[in-house]
Amino acid sequence: MMESPLFHGFSEKECKEIHAFVKPARVSYRKKQTLLPQGEPVNQLSILTKGKVVGIRYYYEGDSHILRIFHPGEILSLEAAMSSFYKTPIAIFADEASEILSFSLQRLMSRHLLEEEVRMALRQNLLRILADENIRLIYKTEVLSQKVLRDRIMIFLRIMTEKKGKEAFFIGMNQDQFAQYLCVNRSSLSSELNAMRKEGLIDYRRDYYKILKKGRIIHIDGDTENNVIPEEEMGLALSE
Repeated sequence: MMESPLFHGFSEKECKEIHAFVKPARVSYRKKQTLLPQGEPVNQLSILTKGKVVGIRYYYEGDSHILRIFHPGEILSLEAAMSSFYKTPIAIFADEASEILSFSLQRLMSRHLLEEEVRMALRQNLLRILADENIRLIYKTEVLSQKVLRDRIMIFLRIMTEKKGKEAFFIGMNQDQFAQYLCVNRSSLSSELNAMRKEGLIDYRRDYYKILKKGRIIHIDGDTENNVIPEEEMGLALSE
C-alpha cells in the first residue's frame, strides 16, 4: 500500500493501521482477464500492486482506443469512484498477470474509523492524483488534436521526453497498444515509424524509443509540414 500515491506522506505504521481499518481484499487476474467492464458501477478503490492493466474505451461503431495504462501503485477508475456517476467510462483488462488490493472508499473516509487529520491527508492525496489524471488527459488531447500521424507521434514522444527527462525511454506500450492510443491502425503507425527511422528522426525497438533529431514541427497557415527543423535552423525558419 505504501507504493501508492494515495498514501504519500504516511509512515509504515500509519499504513498498517489504515490497512487494518479498511480490510482490503487481494484479487489476482490472469492476462487478458477483465477487471472492470465499461459502464460498471464503482464503489471500491483498487490499487494495482503487481503487473500492468489497460483502460480501453469502446464505442458503438465497434472502434476502441486505449485511454490509460496502469502500473503498480496506481488506482484504477478513481475518477468514477469519486464522481456523481459512479460508473467507469472505460473497460479495464489485465495486460499481464496482475494483482490488486480493493477496499471501500466509504469505509476509508469514515469518521468512525480514522481521525480527521488522517482523512484530510487522504483527501489531499486523492485531489493530487485526480489533478495528475487531468494533466494526462490534457497531454492526450494535445496528441490527438494533431491531424497528421507524424505530428501525433512526435508530440507524444516529446511529452514523454519532458516527463522522463531524457530522450530515450520505454513508453510501456507495444505497437498494437500504441496504435490504439493514437487512434490509428497498426499498419499506418508501423509505416510512419519506419519512415521516421529511415529519415533519422527516431529509433525504436519494441516499446523503447529514442529521439535522434531535436527540433520542432512548423505550422504554416494551419497546415503542418512533416519535417522536424534542426535547432540551429529553428530561428531562421521562424523568422521567415
